[in-house]
Amino acid sequence: MKVTLSHGRPRLTFALPVGVQQSSPVVAVEEDGRLRFQDGSEAAADVLMFCTGYNFRFPYLDGAELGLQIQDHLIPLYRLLMPPAFPLFFIGLCKQICPFPNFHCQVLFSLAVLDGSVSPSRVRREDEARRALLEKAERGVQQRHLLVMQQEEQWEYCRTLARVAGFPPLPPVVRSLYEEVWRQRSVHPQNYRRRNYRLIGDDRWSRSTKRFTAGVEIMFETL
Repeated sequence: MKVTLSHGRPRLTFALPVGVQQSSPVVAVEEDGRLRFQDGSEAAADVLMFCTGYNFRFPYLDGAELGLQIQDHLIPLYRLLMPPAFPLFFIGLCKQICPFPNFHCQVLFSLAVLDGSVSPSRVRREDEARRALLEKAERGVQQRHLLVMQQEEQWEYCRTLARVAGFPPLPPVVRSLYEEVWRQRSVHPQNYRRRNYRLIGDDRWSRSTKRFTAGVEIMFETL
């Protein structure tokens, strides 16, 4: 069996499994069923699988009442969390992040809004949400990528939530370990999940050579 990864991103530089190869994007399916690629080459395939991700659906929300545009995501959201006009929170909508630490910060920020620790006016929330969208538009971010966070962006986002709401920021070890796992993923995509790590401080971690039966075993994965 042969698998062809057809994509428009920079070519993967690590060793692929036996039988797996890369190609440029598919641009057409010919009448005889052959696939034509962007570079002009062709190939026959038994199965064409579209790995295009997914879109969120919110059939239970009234966008007009909430002051939101509901497409494949929700805009505008104050701090990527809540409609500016209502204390309704959407945890975990951001993409390409270190998920659970991000969710942790979002939950703590939401609790601070609910208990009044964070209480900007509706006008200010609306203004901040609009400015955030404008800033991304000026950077050329496509509409479908509004919730995608670049590496540095996700950490600054978590720091901002912590600063505004007054809770402790994520310890440096979270980012350090996440980036190590990300690096291992790019070098050893088939085996990186087998690696185990142990936190030994707010800014230190160690590689474990054995499985833990007690305590905490931590691995980070991106969405």
